[in-house]
Formats: sequence, structure tokens, C-alpha cells
Amino acid sequence: KSPLFGLDCEMCRTKAAMNELTRVSIVDENYRSIYEALVKPDNEITNYLTQWSGITKEMMENVTKTLKEVNIP
Repeated sequence: KSPLFGLDCEMCRTKAAMNELTRVSIVDENYRSIYEALVKPDNEITNYLTQWSGITKEMMENVTKTLKEVNIP
């Protein structure tokens, strides 16, 4: 009888020539959102990988939360 959770992370390509976290989402077994956060990567984004991530430049313009500030309940 333990609860189930689904975790999804979206990434963007950065100047560091690697993918970095830009969104984290958690849902429960009934698909209710438990946590959702956009995350500012440590390095400048060079490719939003929008076709896979759904992330756009406009979505990230005012994001200030870093990975260190992500608090998952």
C-alpha cells in the first residue's frame, strides 16, 4: 500500500556542451501534480530542445530557481 510517484525531468543543451536540468515534475498515481518547477541551469542555454522538452526561451526568461533551490516535498 505504498504510494506511487512519477518523476519527469526535462533538459536543455548548454554552453558547457552538455544537457542540464530545466524542469522537474512529479505526479502521484492519479496523475495529480505534486511538484513542478522550472530550473535555471548553471550554464547559458544554447538549445532548448523544444521538440522533446517543450521548453522555450520565453518560458525560461524569468526563471531564477537553481538546482540547489529545488525542494521536493
